Amino acid sequence: GFTVSLEASNICGSSFHTETVTVITPPVPNFSAIQTTGCAPLTVSFVDLSSSNTVTWNWSFPGGTPSTSTDPTPLVTYQNAGSYDVTLEVSNPAGSNVFTELDFIQVFDSATAGFTFDITGNTVDFTNTSTSAETYICDYGDGSTSTDTNSVYTYATDGTYIVSLTAVGFCDTITFMATLSISTLPSAG
Repeated sequence: GFTVSLEASNICGSSFHTETVTVITPPVPNFSAIQTTGCAPLTVSFVDLSSSNTVTWNWSFPGGTPSTSTDPTPLVTYQNAGSYDVTLEVSNPAGSNVFTELDFIQVFDSATAGFTFDITGNTVDFTNTSTSAETYICDYGDGSTSTDTNSVYTYATDGTYIVSLTAVGFCDTITFMATLSISTLPSAG
């Protein structure tokens, strides 16, 4: 607080008065989290970084459990993949302020790996059916590989090939395998 003094005087004398004045301003909201990116289910520990004059906290966590909290350091779980906003409103007797961080939490699903294929002669058209993956490695079973999402591959010789597709996601790496039989008709001579 501040000390304010007032002295009033006239010909009859003087009077002195002292008063302590406390100035209160509305708090300033701010926050962080221990972890903002992860795999579902993701549990996030929020850290209040608001100004020290904060008296109450009102958090909003759309998509999280719980979806609201008045705890200064809440723990929230996100069950599903997605991007989530977080809002914190702080207040004291002088007023309140709100801070929203858009897409603050990023939750990812586990990857799946898979493909379908269509064989025409010795050429195979591969269609990737994987989900939640960022990169792919396809091993055609004959020593050749590809990182394309979808591919068309021509085998040099007839045979049985074990083809594998490895899907690399944020949360994990999954491999799917299938056996292909390539046999071309003999050509007339």
